[in-house]
This record gives sequence, structure tokens and C-alpha cells, in this order.
Amino acid sequence: EYMGSLPKFVIKDMKTWTIAVALVALCCVALANEEESQRRRVLVIIDNQALLSTHSQFLQDLTAQGFEVNVELANGNYKLKEYGEYKYDQLILLCTSEADPRSLKQHQILDFFDSGRNVFIAADVDISRMFRLTINDFGVEVDDVESKVFDHAHAASKIDHSLFKATNIQPFPGIDTKVGDGILFRGVGLTLTKYENFQVFGLLRGNDFTYSLKQSQRTGKTVLNQGQEVVLIAAVQGRNNARVVISGSLDLLSNELYELSKGANRKFVQQVINWNFGLAGFIRATGVHHSLQGHTEQPGEYKVLDDIHYQIDIEEWNNAAQKWVPYKATDLQLEFQMLDPYIRMPLTQKDNTATYVADFKAPDKYGVFQFKLIYHKPGYSFLDVRTKVTVRPFKHNEYERYLPEASPYYFGVFTTIAGFFIFAIFFLFDKEK
Repeated sequence: EYMGSLPKFVIKDMKTWTIAVALVALCCVALANEEESQRRRVLVIIDNQALLSTHSQFLQDLTAQGFEVNVELANGNYKLKEYGEYKYDQLILLCTSEADPRSLKQHQILDFFDSGRNVFIAADVDISRMFRLTINDFGVEVDDVESKVFDHAHAASKIDHSLFKATNIQPFPGIDTKVGDGILFRGVGLTLTKYENFQVFGLLRGNDFTYSLKQSQRTGKTVLNQGQEVVLIAAVQGRNNARVVISGSLDLLSNELYELSKGANRKFVQQVINWNFGLAGFIRATGVHHSLQGHTEQPGEYKVLDDIHYQIDIEEWNNAAQKWVPYKATDLQLEFQMLDPYIRMPLTQKDNTATYVADFKAPDKYGVFQFKLIYHKPGYSFLDVRTKVTVRPFKHNEYERYLPEASPYYFGVFTTIAGFFIFAIFFLFDKEK
């Protein structure tokens, strides 16, 4: 009835605007779905067709987790990037024995990682030189040619002691430190570079009786590493939060070891893949806000000695619930710095929510400052949040009219004035006898 009372051209314009708004909404939804699907695109490169059967459960698990899996032979015709855009967001390399894959070069793997995408590499005893150099660029070294890892105390076979149970799983978000009776491993050892830091760490290390042995006809037997120094699976996280996982064993992903370990390998590999692809240990910072204490409006500048309130929301991705949840931590720290930090203080969580707050007084120093939150915790994505603000001195009409600290000077001034008046009175009215 209401629409019928309007002129026809108004009704036509309203219909046009309604259609336009609906189209914009559909485009936004389509873009969001496209972005989500792009994060799910996985390229798996294998060196021979036999892996499709020997590692079929590993590939099936990727599909079951919702990833769009594309499998290619190392010497096949495929492209990581087309028309300046990457076709995949995750890369799994099960082809490290290939000396020189036709469509995959070392710099392409590094560029893929530098673009913020994730890489999984499964090495083996016959790893080629190209992949050795690639892994070395990530801060991890593969043990020498003709070397293997042994463990006589935890051997899973009485004949072959290179197949053993590894139980030294390092604490990591989303990964259980105890999976079954242990992870069955057969392969080559890894070594972290000497400058091991918060970006390179061992995810699965050797047991106390584990050692990496090189057997050569020319030099005989040489022990390269032993104990926890033998890294079986290494993890790397770049400053851009891209992740690389390097396994010293290709057999660790095989159907054979999945069954021999009674599902322990399968569960562990799924957890490692989830972390590798950013589905675990992934945190983000949103809702940065600062203001004067007791106010909500964010000012353009502060003056020295102002009482400042700072808050930030930090959330963690929960893959099981498929949503962002509050991140709980007690080691978050805020800095208020110019060239050097003038204030460094902890952030406290507010009522078990995602909001962390800090209240402090601005320093008695003016200039361009920044709120700085840098959070580097092994296993979690890195946070680097910086917000610039200006701290100005007092204006001429903002100074206090009376300063208690200047009382001696005030007393001196008024004493001088009083003395002057007393002297003037005596000088003018005192008569000489």
C-alpha cells in the first residue's frame, strides 16, 4: 500500500538500489569464500607414482581435512605461479631424491616461503644436493651422505635398528607430547644451525640413546650427533609467519609405519600438518585502542605526564571449533618508546576476554613515541604491533599557577618586597635628630 502511493520513478530507483546492494553483498561473500578456498589449496610433489599407494593414507587425510589436494610428479609440467599470482598456498615436497626437478627450482621454493606461504619437506637418506641446499637456507642442515639414525634401546625391529620409536616430542601448540607408545622413525638426522633462535627449533628430537651414524667404505663409521642433538623433525617460522616443517623421514608418512605404530604416526602427522598450515598456534592482534584514563575517545596527541590507557584484543584460532577464541597468556609486554623504551610493563587480561590492558603515566619527555608490542613465542605466530603517537610539552596556559616545590623562592620574593616597603617607610618618614 505504501509502495503504491509513491511515484513510479521513486519505486524504480529503490528497486535499482536494492539490486545494487544485493550484488555488492554477494561479491563480498564470494571474495571471502575465494580467500578461504585459496588457503586450502595444496600442491603435493612426488618423485614416483608408487608414493600414491605407499602414502595413500597421508594424502587421504589431507583431503578429509578439507584441503584441495593436487598431486604432481617432480618432473611433470606444473606451475607454482601463473600470471603473477600463486596457484597454491601450501606446498608439500615428497620428492627430495630428485636431483633437478624440471618445474621446481630452489629459488622458487624460497620465494614461495617469502610470500607468506607454508612448506612441508620430507627428506630421506637419498636426499639430493638441491634439496640439501634448500633446507640449509631455512637454517637446518641434513646429516652427511650415507648417514642414518639408529637407536638400539628403542628399536622397533630386532634386525633393523634404524627403525625405532621416538618419544622426545617437544612442547608445541596443538601437538601432544605423548602420542601412543612413540613415533616410528626411519631416516636421516637433522642439525639446527649454530645460531638457533626463536625461529628455528626441533619439533621431534632423538632419545638419550639415539645417534646419527655415517658408514663409509673410505672413512669407516663416524658418529655425527647423538642424544637430543639429533633432530628428527625441525620446524621453522619466518618473520612473515610463514612456516616450514622438515622431516628427516619420508617413511614416517607411509601406510606401513601408520599401521605399525597403531595410528600414533598418523595422529602425530595430522597435528604437525595443522601447525604447519597455520591451523594451530596461530594468533592475531585486533582492536588496538588508546586514550586518556577514564575517557573513550582516542586523542591525536598526549601531553607529558598524562595518564594513558592502552588496550588490545589478542585471539587464537581454534580449528576444532572453527572460530577465533581469546588467547590466554601472562607473558605479554607493552613498551612505550621513543628511541629507547621509557616504559616497559606487562599487559593484563581483562575478565578472561581477548582484551589485554595497561595503564601508565606518560614520561616527562616530549617527542614522537610509539606503543610497541612484540611477541615471539616458539610455536605461535609472531606479533609486532606498533602505534605512533605524539607527546607534547605543556602549553603556556597549562602550567600550574603555584608550585609547592618553589615555596622557598616565593618566600624570598615576598620577603624582599616587605623589606623594601619597610626600608621606604623608614627612609621617608624617619627624621634625623
